Amino acid sequence: MPFLPLADEDGRVHKLFGASGRDGSPLPLVYITDRFGEIVSAWDGEHLPSTDEVLKTLEFVNHQFFPEPSLLSGREVCDSNYGIVHG
Repeated sequence: MPFLPLADEDGRVHKLFGASGRDGSPLPLVYITDRFGEIVSAWDGEHLPSTDEVLKTLEFVNHQFFPEPSLLSGREVCDSNYGIVHG
C-alpha cells in the first residue's frame, strides 16, 4: 500500500474532516481516486454508494486510462504504469 492506514481511535481526524454524525460519532467515508491520487468520487456516511455505483465509478476511471481497443488507432501501447503511451 502506498500510504499508511489510519486508526482514528478517538475520532479527532473524523471531526477534523467533517466526517462526524450529529451526535459526534465517526461516519464512514469512501473515496475513489485515480492512479495519480486525484479524487474522482467521494461519499460520506449519510450517503454511501451502492456496490453498483462503486463498480461503475471504477469502470469509468479504468476507461479513462484504457479506452476500448476499437478507439485506439493501433499505434498506441498500453502501459500498466502510465496508461496509454502513444507510438
